[in-house]
Amino acid sequence: MAKSNKKKSNRWKYFMADALDLPADVALNLPQINLLGDQRLLVENHKGIIEYSSKRVRLKVEKGLLWAEGENLVLRNLQDDEISIEGEIKQIGILMGKEDEV
Repeated sequence: MAKSNKKKSNRWKYFMADALDLPADVALNLPQINLLGDQRLLVENHKGIIEYSSKRVRLKVEKGLLWAEGENLVLRNLQDDEISIEGEIKQIGILMGKEDEV
């Protein structure tokens, strides 16, 4: 799909979500991220696991990448679009941009 068509499509989805009073994360398939202290990170609407070790987890999200770094990281609650990362989380980050750049 051409770049301008994607932008128009996203604007249309955002407009419809707003008009129908739907959450933007659902309508636009955006990641929803919940952090509980430094012990648990819950990510909804992820697109898959890119990397996993006890020190780093990287996830594909719509139009980007999400990562968590720390110690003794483990994956829990693995579902198609939801994942929980538990352990001593020291850093999280997200990079949104062109899918082919991440």
